[in-house]
Amino acid sequence: MTRRPNLTAAEKEYAAERREHGWSHDRIAKVLCCSPGAVAWHCLAMGADPPNAKPINKTIKGPLRYMRSGKPVRRFTAIDDQELLALSLAGKTHSQIAKVMGRQPKSIRGRLMMLARQEVRPEKALPLLSRSTA
Repeated sequence: MTRRPNLTAAEKEYAAERREHGWSHDRIAKVLCCSPGAVAWHCLAMGADPPNAKPINKTIKGPLRYMRSGKPVRRFTAIDDQELLALSLAGKTHSQIAKVMGRQPKSIRGRLMMLARQEVRPEKALPLLSRSTA
C-alpha cells in the first residue's frame, strides 16, 4: 500500500474553512480521504480553530514523561517554551533547536505552531479564574 500524497493547497484551505465552521477533524478527513491527524496538523499550521474552541490551558496535566505507542514522550514545560522561543528568535532552524533540546524537529515545529496559536488567542490563554475577576 502506498502512502497518500500530502494534501494540496486547495485541500488544506478547505480543511481550514471547514474547521472554522465547526467540522470535526474526523469529518473533514473522511471527505479528503486522509487521516484525522493530518487534518489536525494542517489546521494547526494554518491557525484554524472551530468557532467554539475551548480556552487554551497552559497548566500541565498529568506526568511530564509518559509512554505513547511504546515510545517515551516528554511534555514541554514553561522553561522549555522559553528556551525554544529564544533559540527560534536567534534564527536557529528546527533541526538545530531539536538537537539542543533533545527532541525531534517535527516536535519543535508543532510546539512553535502551538505557541503561535496561543499568542494569537491571548484572551483564551488566560486562566478562567483571572477572567472572572476582570
